[in-house]
Amino acid sequence: MLNQCTLIGTIASEITERDAGKSKVMNFRLNTWSTKGDRRFDGWHTIQVWNQSVRDDIRSFPEGKLVMCQGEYKTRQSEKDGVKVYYSSLTAFSVQAVDGTAAADDAPKSKPPQGNGHGPIKTTTETEEEDFGF
Repeated sequence: MLNQCTLIGTIASEITERDAGKSKVMNFRLNTWSTKGDRRFDGWHTIQVWNQSVRDDIRSFPEGKLVMCQGEYKTRQSEKDGVKVYYSSLTAFSVQAVDGTAAADDAPKSKPPQGNGHGPIKTTTETEEEDFGF
Protein backbone atom coordinates (compact mmCIF):
# COMPACT_ATOMS: atom_id res chain seq x y z
CA MET A 1 0.00 0.00 0.00
CA LEU A 2 1.11 3.54 -0.70
CA ASN A 3 0.40 6.41 1.67
CA GLN A 4 1.33 9.55 -0.23
CA CYS A 5 -0.46 12.86 -0.01
CA THR A 6 0.05 16.15 -1.87
CA LEU A 7 -1.28 19.40 -0.41
CA ILE A 8 -1.01 22.84 -2.00
CA GLY A 9 -1.75 25.84 0.17
CA THR A 10 -0.31 28.77 2.07
CA ILE A 11 1.92 28.62 5.12
CA ALA A 12 -0.45 29.79 7.85
CA SER A 13 1.87 29.96 10.86
CA GLU A 14 5.44 30.65 11.78
CA ILE A 15 7.74 27.75 10.92
CA THR A 16 9.15 26.39 14.18
CA GLU A 17 11.99 23.96 14.75
CA ARG A 18 12.58 21.87 17.86
CA ASP A 19 14.79 19.09 19.10
CA ALA A 20 13.20 15.64 18.95
CA GLY A 21 15.67 13.27 20.51
CA LYS A 22 18.64 12.71 18.21
CA SER A 23 17.09 14.75 15.40
CA LYS A 24 15.20 17.99 14.83
CA VAL A 25 11.75 18.52 13.41
CA MET A 26 10.16 21.56 11.78
CA ASN A 27 6.43 22.23 12.13
CA PHE A 28 4.04 24.65 10.51
CA ARG A 29 0.34 24.93 9.68
CA LEU A 30 -0.82 24.86 6.06
CA ASN A 31 -4.09 26.42 4.90
CA THR A 32 -5.87 24.79 1.97
CA TRP A 33 -9.31 25.74 0.68
CA SER A 34 -11.99 24.77 -1.74
CA THR A 35 -15.11 26.55 -2.90
CA LYS A 36 -18.60 25.43 -3.74
CA GLY A 37 -20.65 28.23 -5.24
CA ASP A 38 -20.10 31.25 -3.02
CA ARG A 39 -19.08 29.15 0.01
CA ARG A 40 -15.46 28.61 0.98
CA PHE A 41 -14.18 25.71 3.04
CA ASP A 42 -10.82 26.17 4.77
CA GLY A 43 -8.68 23.20 5.73
CA TRP A 44 -5.90 23.42 8.29
CA HIS A 45 -3.08 20.88 8.22
CA THR A 46 -0.11 20.27 10.47
CA ILE A 47 3.07 19.72 8.46
CA GLN A 48 6.15 18.06 9.98
CA VAL A 49 9.56 18.07 8.26
CA TRP A 50 12.32 15.78 9.53
CA ASN A 51 14.68 15.77 6.52
CA GLN A 52 17.65 18.13 7.07
CA SER A 53 17.95 19.28 3.43
CA VAL A 54 14.22 20.06 3.21
CA ARG A 55 14.40 21.96 6.52
CA ASP A 56 17.30 24.00 5.13
CA ASP A 57 15.30 24.80 1.96
CA ILE A 58 12.18 26.07 3.74
CA ARG A 59 13.77 27.81 6.72
CA SER A 60 13.34 31.24 5.11
CA PHE A 61 9.81 30.74 3.75
CA PRO A 62 7.51 33.49 5.08
CA GLU A 63 4.01 33.06 6.39
CA GLY A 64 1.59 33.31 3.43
CA LYS A 65 3.99 31.60 0.98
CA LEU A 66 2.24 29.29 -1.48
CA VAL A 67 3.82 25.82 -1.25
CA MET A 68 3.29 22.22 -2.33
CA CYS A 69 3.90 19.62 0.38
CA GLN A 70 4.25 15.93 -0.41
CA GLY A 71 4.52 13.22 2.20
CA GLU A 72 2.85 10.60 4.32
CA TYR A 73 -0.41 11.43 6.08
CA LYS A 74 -0.53 10.10 9.64
CA THR A 75 -3.25 10.01 12.28
CA ARG A 76 -2.66 9.11 15.89
CA GLN A 77 -5.07 8.72 18.76
CA SER A 78 -4.79 9.61 22.41
CA GLU A 79 -7.22 9.72 25.27
CA LYS A 80 -7.71 12.63 27.63
CA ASP A 81 -10.22 12.53 30.46
CA GLY A 82 -11.87 9.50 28.88
CA VAL A 83 -12.37 11.23 25.52
CA LYS A 84 -10.63 9.90 22.41
CA VAL A 85 -8.88 12.62 20.43
CA TYR A 86 -7.36 12.15 16.97
CA TYR A 87 -4.35 14.11 15.71
CA SER A 88 -3.37 14.17 12.04
CA SER A 89 -0.28 15.50 10.31
CA LEU A 90 1.57 15.27 7.05
CA THR A 91 5.17 14.11 7.45
CA ALA A 92 6.61 15.88 4.42
CA PHE A 93 9.51 14.53 2.40
CA SER A 94 9.21 17.45 -0.05
CA VAL A 95 8.15 21.09 0.38
CA GLN A 96 8.45 23.30 -2.69
CA ALA A 97 7.54 26.90 -3.35
CA VAL A 98 4.84 27.28 -6.00
CA ASP A 99 5.33 30.07 -8.52
CA GLY A 100 3.28 33.12 -7.69
CA THR A 101 1.46 33.86 -4.48
CA ALA A 102 -2.07 33.25 -3.35
CA ALA A 103 -4.39 36.01 -4.48
CA ALA A 104 -5.60 38.36 -1.78
CA ASP A 105 -9.12 36.98 -2.25
CA ASP A 106 -7.75 33.50 -1.55
CA ALA A 107 -6.10 34.45 1.75
CA PRO A 108 -7.42 32.57 4.79
CA LYS A 109 -10.74 33.93 6.01
CA SER A 110 -10.29 32.39 9.42
CA LYS A 111 -7.46 31.67 11.83
CA PRO A 112 -5.92 28.23 12.30
CA PRO A 113 -7.01 26.26 15.34
CA GLN A 114 -5.11 27.27 18.47
CA GLY A 115 -2.53 25.02 20.05
CA ASN A 116 0.99 23.85 19.45
CA GLY A 117 0.41 22.91 15.83
CA HIS A 118 -0.81 19.44 16.65
CA GLY A 119 -4.40 20.26 17.48
CA PRO A 120 -7.10 17.63 17.55
CA ILE A 121 -9.43 16.93 14.69
CA LYS A 122 -13.03 17.53 15.65
CA THR A 123 -14.90 14.30 15.19
CA THR A 124 -18.57 14.55 14.30
CA THR A 125 -21.21 12.38 15.87
CA GLU A 126 -24.46 11.21 14.37
CA THR A 127 -26.27 14.20 15.88
CA GLU A 128 -23.61 16.70 14.90
CA GLU A 129 -23.00 16.43 11.16
CA GLU A 130 -22.03 19.39 8.99
CA ASP A 131 -23.66 19.98 5.62
CA PHE A 132 -20.98 21.02 3.15
CA GLY A 133 -23.39 21.14 0.23
CA PHE A 134 -21.52 18.68 -1.97
